[in-house]
Amino acid sequence: MKNIEFTALTENNANDFNGLFSSYAKFYVASLRHEGESPYGRRFFKKKLSEKLEQSEQRPESERHIVMHSGKKLIGYASYVLSETDRFPYRYSAVCDFYIVQSLRRKGYGRLLYNYVEKVLIDCGEPLVLLKADPVTGYAFWQRMGFADTQLNKARGLPLLYYKFISKCSNEKDILLAFEALKADTEMFSVNPYNKRLIKTLEPLWIAYWKSALENTGKPAEKKRKIKKRLKNRLNFARKTPKYRFDVLYHNGVVKGFAQYGVGNNYAKLGIPGDFGYIYEFGIAEEYRRNGLGTAMNKHIEEFFQKHGATVFVLTPDPVTGTRFWSALGYENTGVKNESCMELYIKGENT
Repeated sequence: MKNIEFTALTENNANDFNGLFSSYAKFYVASLRHEGESPYGRRFFKKKLSEKLEQSEQRPESERHIVMHSGKKLIGYASYVLSETDRFPYRYSAVCDFYIVQSLRRKGYGRLLYNYVEKVLIDCGEPLVLLKADPVTGYAFWQRMGFADTQLNKARGLPLLYYKFISKCSNEKDILLAFEALKADTEMFSVNPYNKRLIKTLEPLWIAYWKSALENTGKPAEKKRKIKKRLKNRLNFARKTPKYRFDVLYHNGVVKGFAQYGVGNNYAKLGIPGDFGYIYEFGIAEEYRRNGLGTAMNKHIEEFFQKHGATVFVLTPDPVTGTRFWSALGYENTGVKNESCMELYIKGENT
């Protein structure tokens, strides 16, 4: 293709490039399907791109969007941010989006687009680039571009976060040591109610947990269909509710637990006027218990609470996990019971 150009993308010129929003949506839908999800749909991602362009105009010096095109014919799109320090103690730039129109892939355009982006980053004095390697562009492509796996996602068993030093960096060794320090065997991953592959893995853990809880509390047994419906309802609620999650716990590439938790406001029964974290369900697969995974999962949950402004954490210990476990983590029995006549345990500044 002749006369290839690179143009800064804005709200004002986005409609000048044929198929931009449609190709963006197709790319994201395909990426999520590779991970087993049946995602929101193309309309959602078209709207998402429009919102990103609007937000980027509020910080034009640090967030940029680029289209590669020939005339009005779109070839590819990339977005990146400059001089980030969020989530990592050293300065870095990040490639946020990167794709080539499906019909033009494997023709060298991906390399052209990345080389352009890298040159811009070098000219801006950026020493380090991070990106999430998506399965559509492919891990092999980024390796050919000189990127290496940070191994920060080894808990899920996927090479997701890649890095590359693009210019001389005086603290390169320190950065590599920082990557090493951030590595973890465990990771919490939010369950999309349309991720059929992940739900199929989760269901046996959930069913075993729920059956055991019913048995230990003397409640009538329930059929699998009803227990699965309970799970589906919780996943749908978590997807629609801010500051609320239903996650699985990955450990070395295997799902070994799950938790349902969220941040609420004003728990009058316990005299909590502000934000508080509440753990609703908490389970580790029986064969993996007493190996520190419950403690690791609770650490992830408490970090989420703190990130969202909650300094008080509340739960009702289930008979499967037991009160001894929660007491060992600093939770104390309040002597107050919830609507289901279960004792409330609390941890934080109200204790």
